[in-house]
Amino acid sequence: MLSSVQGFVSRHRRGLAVTAGVTGGIYLMGKYAKSKLIEFQEKSASERTAKENMKRRFEQNQQDCVFTVLSLLPTLGDQLLHELN
Repeated sequence: MLSSVQGFVSRHRRGLAVTAGVTGGIYLMGKYAKSKLIEFQEKSASERTAKENMKRRFEQNQQDCVFTVLSLLPTLGDQLLHELN
C-alpha cells in the first residue's frame, strides 16, 4: 500500500505541487483580505466615533451659547428700556 502511494505521488508530483501552491496562495490571500477588512472596519468605527463626539460637542456648545444669551436677555432688555425711555 505504501509503495502504491509513493508511486502515485511520484507520478503526480508536479500537479500536487501546483495544487499545494495554489491552495496556499489562496489561503494567504484570504488571511490578508480578512486583516484588511478588519482594519477598515476599525478605522471606520473610530472615524464614526470621532464624528459623533464632534457633533455632540458642537450641540453642547450651541446649548451653552443659547443658555448664556437667554440668561443675559432680561438685563439687556432693562438697559435698553432705561436708555430709550
